[in-house]
Amino acid sequence: MNSKPNIPVTILSGFLGSGKTTLLNHILNNKENLYVAVLVNDMASVNVDAAILSSTNVNGQDMIQLQNGCICCQLRGELITQVESMAIRVPPPDVIVVECSGVSQPRRIAQGFAESNDSQKRLSKLDSMVTVVDATRFLSDVQSNEIVTQRDEWIKVERIKKKDTTRIVDLLVDQIEFADVIILNKCDLISKEEKIKVLSLMRQFNPKAIIRETSYGRIAVKEVLMTGLFGSEPEKFSLVCQNDVLHTDISSFIFKSEKLFNGERLHNLIRGWKSEKIIRSKGKIFVGEKDKIKLYYWSYAGNLLQLQEPPPFCDWNNESNEKSVTEIVFIGFSLIQPAISKVVESCLLTDEEMKNMNEIKNPIVPLPDPNQAVQIAEEKVRKKWMKIALMLSIGTIVWNMIEGSLSISFATEDESISLLGFGIDAIVEVVSAVLVFIGLKFHKTKYSLKMKEKSFQKIISFSISLLLLLLSIGTLVVSILTLVNRETPHSTLPGLIISAISISLMFFLYSLKVKSSVILQNDMLAADASCSLACILLSIVLFIGSILYELVSSLWFIDSATGICISLLIGYDGGKYLVNNFKKVVNKDISFFDEYCCGGGFDSKFYQYFQQKEYTAAGTYHFVI
Repeated sequence: MNSKPNIPVTILSGFLGSGKTTLLNHILNNKENLYVAVLVNDMASVNVDAAILSSTNVNGQDMIQLQNGCICCQLRGELITQVESMAIRVPPPDVIVVECSGVSQPRRIAQGFAESNDSQKRLSKLDSMVTVVDATRFLSDVQSNEIVTQRDEWIKVERIKKKDTTRIVDLLVDQIEFADVIILNKCDLISKEEKIKVLSLMRQFNPKAIIRETSYGRIAVKEVLMTGLFGSEPEKFSLVCQNDVLHTDISSFIFKSEKLFNGERLHNLIRGWKSEKIIRSKGKIFVGEKDKIKLYYWSYAGNLLQLQEPPPFCDWNNESNEKSVTEIVFIGFSLIQPAISKVVESCLLTDEEMKNMNEIKNPIVPLPDPNQAVQIAEEKVRKKWMKIALMLSIGTIVWNMIEGSLSISFATEDESISLLGFGIDAIVEVVSAVLVFIGLKFHKTKYSLKMKEKSFQKIISFSISLLLLLLSIGTLVVSILTLVNRETPHSTLPGLIISAISISLMFFLYSLKVKSSVILQNDMLAADASCSLACILLSIVLFIGSILYELVSSLWFIDSATGICISLLIGYDGGKYLVNNFKKVVNKDISFFDEYCCGGGFDSKFYQYFQQKEYTAAGTYHFVI
């Protein structure tokens, strides 16, 4: 494969209205001789950011749109495969820029790259995480306890659902603390004093990041692209106290103690914690519990203090022989260190309690680390839907065997060509379901799909398409012959009954197949769902044709005309799917296909519906939260 190895990838994140697209437009207008490929993610069904970029200064072939989902979750596997498809182009781009939606979590996107396979890692690498921050809203957002559904403009643009309980401050903190480069945009709209305060707080949040002030996103391209700032090693948790701040009202300090905490007193402290001066606090704490020592992650933001399970990226080890040292950093306005330390120290174990550790109770139930908890929950959901997909395949096989045998039997007896075509289609549906069952059973569907697994799915999808085309040709030929010979069926009543039952049952199976294909991002399931939709459409055609013939028997041509309609629908669907996939092969596009074949593309609305229904704005499953 002729490809440029390790193409740098820049992740561009930031809230709605912070100026991400403005910054990206500036980069594309001032990229000099760099070949910049762009991937734009938008939660909306119409990718507005992509439309702006494509209408100005980026070639359509150099930009890929990912919409109806968030790349930090349900489109994370799609992001990796799209980056790979960009990297293998000839010539390859010098750099790839990924513009995230406003509700994306950079940490989870980086995790997706870390979980990619070896071939993908050889083609591309994370170069830097860039976060754009709106200087005019930072101070209010960082002290807010709002959730995303409380902002009307976010609900409209980011397609946020009412069930989403993600907090504004949590998203903001995640984007800032994980950034390599922070772009403080709209600096011309705030006073010098407010700018100093914002910069001081940011420096406290992320002492290692490069912070740049901008207006209208104007910045030297070398400050953002190909900086090589993203570390190759897993992130290590560290507490850094930045004392050389610009604003005298902003301060920070680290609380340290080798003593263990009393779980009951700490629990009461957390429940009653209130502070107007502390903006952010985080760290590790150790709690004594009988003959054990429990480790927790202390996190405070947006007036909410929580104890969580240790993040997976931390190198804490409470089982080592080293002493368990509690470390908590406090950041805020005019902090009085002795007073805060005294409150925290009141929760430490006394010397007497240390001697009687077996009597110590710990009522604390830590919250799971948000990123790890979502990942575990998502894996459970995928396993659940993998089982459902297998059951759907079995159900499809059983029903279509019954439907096909009955249809062919009645068609032979009543000489009904439409019912015969319908019965043959049911047999094709059986073959399709069997292929999908084999694919699901012997090839595990992972979130970041491996190339060989994608290839296997494409083979099965192509096989289903060819079956549809063969069925179409056979049905069309027989229908035309019966029409020329003016042959009429003895009765179409069996077709009326079978098609009525098929419409209701197959629609139920179809809706579940669409849902499972969206959740599992599985080409085979999507193709099989399309076949089910074709069966529904055929059932409707057969139902209408049978009714017309039963009501007006003089319409001798209805049965043959119905058969022709059925064959054309099947042929159109199979042919369109083959053409779409052929184009993707030519363009080296290995992504989860986004144009569905059956029903003339009617089913794409169903896919969009389930994309929007099953996921939150932050990209997690509604039933995970």
